[in-house]
Formats: sequence, C-alpha cells, structure tokens
Amino acid sequence: MSDGGSAPPARPTVAACLARIGELWPDLAPIRARRLGAGWDCDVLVINEAYAFRFPRRLEVVPRLDAERAMLDIVRPVFPLPVPRIRFWAPPSPSWPFAFAGHELLIGTPAARVAISPARAQQVAGAIGAALGELHRMPIAATGAAAAVERVVLVHDLPALLAYAQRLYARLRLFLQPTVARRCEAFLATAPPAASDARCLVHGELTADNILLAPDGTIAGILDWTDAGPGDAAQDLAGLYHWGGPALLGAGLAAYPGASAALEARARFIGRCAGFIQLAAGIERERADQQASGLRALLWL
Repeated sequence: MSDGGSAPPARPTVAACLARIGELWPDLAPIRARRLGAGWDCDVLVINEAYAFRFPRRLEVVPRLDAERAMLDIVRPVFPLPVPRIRFWAPPSPSWPFAFAGHELLIGTPAARVAISPARAQQVAGAIGAALGELHRMPIAATGAAAAVERVVLVHDLPALLAYAQRLYARLRLFLQPTVARRCEAFLATAPPAASDARCLVHGELTADNILLAPDGTIAGILDWTDAGPGDAAQDLAGLYHWGGPALLGAGLAAYPGASAALEARARFIGRCAGFIQLAAGIERERADQQASGLRALLWL
C-alpha cells in the first residue's frame, strides 16, 4: 500500500535534456553536445561549443539556480572579473520540474586542474582579492539574496564546522600518511577563532574548481553562484587558502580592502576545514580530482 506520498521526479537523462533544448530553442539545431562535468548541484553540457547548459541534479537546486540568474545580472556590472551571462532560461513546469539555464561558454580550465607558476598564482589570488572587495561591498538587499541552505550555513558556526571536520577525520584517518595525520590531529585539537557577526554578499563556493583560468593564466571567469548570499567575507577568502595555502591567501588579502588579522584567521580556519570536507566528498563520490584537492589542502595544516 502507498503511504500517500510520491517519489521525487527522476533527474532527466542527457537525451531528454537535449530534446528539451531543441524544443525550446529550435534555432540551436543541429545540436552538438558534449558533457563538460558534473558537480554536486548540476550536470553541465556544452552545446555547439558556444554555450554551457546547467541541469540541476536535485529539485532543491532549482530555486537557487533561478536566484543565481537574477543575481548575476546585478553583480556583473560591479564585479570586475568575468561571470556567466545567462542567455537561456527554462523555468520549471508540471511536465518538466527541473528548470535549467544556459550561458555563453567561458573558455578556460578550472584552476584546480592547472599547473601555473607560484608567481602567476599569486597574481590570480591578488585579482580575486581585489574583486572580492567589490563584491563584499555590495548591499545585500540590492541583490535580494537569501541565505543559502546547504554549505553556507555551517561556516557561520565555527565550532560546529570544527566538530564536523572532527567527525569526518574519524573516517579519513586510514587514507592519510602518518605525518599528515599528526598535523590533522593537532589542528582538530585547537579551538576555532572567534566568529564574526558581520555579513556581506559572498560567492559562497569560491573553490579552485570555480575559478576558470585562460591559457595565458589570466582569470577567464568565476563560476557557480548558486550558493551566493549573506555570509562572512572569510568564507570566500578561504577558497584561496584551500587552493594554495598561506601564500595565496596572503596575496589575496594584500589586495583586499579591510583585511585584518581576525579575517585572515577565520579564512585559514575555514580553508583548513574545507580540506576534510572535500577529501571526504571525493572518497564518497570516487572522484580522484576532489581527493587530490582535499589532500593538498590538508598539507597546509
């Protein structure tokens, strides 16, 4: 017997997604598609080598994708680095509950997968630090941003974030070399820095996977704004620490207006905890690239 509930709709197949694109935008025919990647929130297809279409993997991502679309239009004139320009939007409907969006393809490679010189990496970090200064000055009310529901909330409670990293470590210990394990245990035994009540508009997921680099090493785009909302400025700067340790965080802070020792301490702490989270996610999803990024971040401990 049924309990009266209904199962959530299954995520559409790639073939169904391509058919839907063809129905809505026949001028894109003949459609040539390739899979670009799959994140935690969205699958990404490149269409005709000109557009990137993002399809939510879960229904709860749909309103965040819609909010991102509106926010990017407001952020783009202020943020000094390239961001996606949404050109195609398919709202949810009874027959197709998974809304999706398409933007002009930004040509580049995620920074997590690029080998660049330390000097170039510090230049990139400085450009990001300066750009974050502009973003974090934007009035939150002007964007209509609401707090994101998933990962953003945890970094508002630094003791809870530390406790989460401690729980993850119990499962990760077997994957770590003894020297790295000792560093992890020393970090996990220390108290977190004092939290800040100040809130600004943050990107919310500024990892090296969402920093797109052009072939010449310049920044081709900052991707994935679905977690944007009110947060601690340290949350975005933590992405630089997670990517390149103290050197990149230092380069970012040097260009960031209002940098302080307290902000740096929170960014280091959040970036360190992110290493545990990413390594655990990489193991769970069997993603070697995420495992490598998580392990690299733990080496900064």
